[in-house]
Amino acid sequence: MKVNWIFVLISLGIAALVGYGFHAGTANLFLTLGGGFVLFATLAGTLSVSFGRGSASAKALSAVFFVLFLVEHLIFAFAGFRQAVYIIITGIFFLVYALIFYGVAKAVRQ
Repeated sequence: MKVNWIFVLISLGIAALVGYGFHAGTANLFLTLGGGFVLFATLAGTLSVSFGRGSASAKALSAVFFVLFLVEHLIFAFAGFRQAVYIIITGIFFLVYALIFYGVAKAVRQ
């Protein structure tokens, strides 16, 4: 697995700006930090990680989950929500993403 560190920094910057946008709109710390973290993780998987022949699957998975997380956070930003519901839903989505990403990375190595 190769990591392009320039794209990691770009992903971090984009995720920080999107997180700030959520903070400016809602002033909710969970939405700001959670959105910044999960959007960074999926965007970094989309832009900066390369596995060789299996990169397309990992990049497509990361792109799908990036869009899913972005839509989820926009819904939470414009609708009232409880913090427990946000943490549970975002946590489940992120763990499913991590599990599938691990499976793709493991399948590529074999």
